[in-house]
Amino acid sequence: MLNRTLLSLTLLSFIGCTSSRNESHISPTPPASYPALISPSSIPSGVAGFTLPSIPASTNAALTGGTITSGLRSGDFATPQNVISGGSTPNEQYPKKTENPFVLTKKEDTSTFSVDVDTASYANLRRFVRQRQTPSPDSIRIEELINYFDYQYPLPQGDAPFAIAAEVASSPWKSENRLALIGLRSAEVDSVERPPANLVFLLDVSGSMSSPQKLPLLKKAFRLLLTQLDERDRVAIVTYAGYEQVALPSTSCRDKNKIIKVLDKLDSNGSTNGSGGIRKAYQLARKQFGKGEINRVILATDGDFNVGISNQEDLKALIKKEAQSGVFLTALGFGMGNLRDDTLQTLAQNGNGQHSYIDSLLEAKKVLVTELGATLQTVAKDVKIQVVFDPKKVESYRLIGYETRLLSTADFANDKKDAGEMGAGHRVTALYEIKPFPHATGKLFSLKVRHKAPNSSRSKLQTVPIMDNGKDFAQASSEFQFAASVAAFGMLLTDSEHKGTSSRSQVYQWAKAGLRQDSSGLRKDFLSLIKKTKLPKPRETDLKTVSLLSSDR
Repeated sequence: MLNRTLLSLTLLSFIGCTSSRNESHISPTPPASYPALISPSSIPSGVAGFTLPSIPASTNAALTGGTITSGLRSGDFATPQNVISGGSTPNEQYPKKTENPFVLTKKEDTSTFSVDVDTASYANLRRFVRQRQTPSPDSIRIEELINYFDYQYPLPQGDAPFAIAAEVASSPWKSENRLALIGLRSAEVDSVERPPANLVFLLDVSGSMSSPQKLPLLKKAFRLLLTQLDERDRVAIVTYAGYEQVALPSTSCRDKNKIIKVLDKLDSNGSTNGSGGIRKAYQLARKQFGKGEINRVILATDGDFNVGISNQEDLKALIKKEAQSGVFLTALGFGMGNLRDDTLQTLAQNGNGQHSYIDSLLEAKKVLVTELGATLQTVAKDVKIQVVFDPKKVESYRLIGYETRLLSTADFANDKKDAGEMGAGHRVTALYEIKPFPHATGKLFSLKVRHKAPNSSRSKLQTVPIMDNGKDFAQASSEFQFAASVAAFGMLLTDSEHKGTSSRSQVYQWAKAGLRQDSSGLRKDFLSLIKKTKLPKPRETDLKTVSLLSSDR
């Protein structure tokens, strides 16, 4: 059992263990709004992760010959020379989803879902904005918008792979409702402590990859990744078009020039036999598999498979089979016009993987340099969250987002049921909107989290009660307010029936609170997107909003 200590002055809860890590390599102490309230002494140990230090902002753009030279500037992601521009999206395909409704607690008091660390939807939204297009509603996955950003939750203690935080306050778009935030944060450790990496670059070189924002950007992105690898690591390259081939056998990163020369020679032509490439890449990864090492396939493609297996259910079966080898997957989406986001989602969700969309060299730096620890090393797999509401206090509830990650109640304790992974340094945030009964306070629900160590087949359970002391939204932490603003913006983008009183101007004001924790500048970039994004027509008629935002400029 956990040793529980509840403080009446706050609504937050935290779970973790004592730490033996070198604190000089972890993120700064989180703000006072997320104190540790619960200090369990008997939580099963997990696996510590790592975070690679980011390279200087000037070390990214010009990549010539067999060497890597400097040139990329850090700063606003809206910088024109670092983005995709022009084009249209007539043939892009996204997973279909139905927005989560409110659920009556008397009929079902338990909500279960898999964590999701994918961020592709946010980067793709940014691309729509730059093209001055209204985003497709199916392209908006609110959980990925929220999880694109880091949140200053408490760090895990000891050997625990992640810490848990929670906060409850009034909903900003419907004040009579409550909004509950659940946050997970995994461990961060310096790169010198990470194990060796056995990587296979699986690269799409078909004819559809010829445009500048596809294969040329892909090459530059993987050069950035190479700057973070060293003599411990090995890289193989598998390419596929009409057929798959091994462009480079597994090679030590002592010889980076050899790897770069292979990248330089890649050209695009032919059809797209993605399934053949997947089989070949996993075959290589298994051949070089190292116990206790990072074993991962990194797929880069527009997802437009037109030869071999292309049916989503068949791809799902293929990647599930390959994932049983213990090799993890990173799926990187490139390009526009024929982007098959649905294929990349299928592969990532069923292949012990994660999905990012690379819309610029700056996004490549974020995913493959700054957040490389999270991208490469899994510290907890099959992470599931279950929330059990008190039917005497909660009339109904709604999980915001995660429509493609829902699980049944029985799936939570079923260790054979696959769920999402967390890498080193990952944050996961989920929001529930709750309709409480009048005057309901105190414990609204219990939070349960299950996970497995990367090499284990048995899950571990952590449980914590969540308290609501009636805090208003204005009293909530800046992290809570920012996450709520991103969720509200996602509801505006999909013209959600649950958006309540949300408007562009309100979302902008709520998001400004998050600038207090914005060392990367990504939250400032979000404020720019709020102003510039084309919303569904009903929201575009809000002339007062447009006027207010004009004055904010």
